[in-house]
Amino acid sequence: MTSVKDKLNTDDRQYCFEIFGYDFILDEDQNMYLIEVNTNPCLERSSSLLDALLPRMLGTFIILYL
Repeated sequence: MTSVKDKLNTDDRQYCFEIFGYDFILDEDQNMYLIEVNTNPCLERSSSLLDALLPRMLGTFIILYL
């Protein structure tokens, strides 16, 4: 986020938001590594876990930032 902060125009985003998908991996010692960051990640409810998490995540985001 720090590397692109100057490219984000916060003055022109009054009624919208962007969701970023962060992909991490853990090694055997539980060290966390960032693999990639996706803009507009897939929000498909393709499993029971995602079916439970996505509405809560989006609802929390909307409540906190709108």
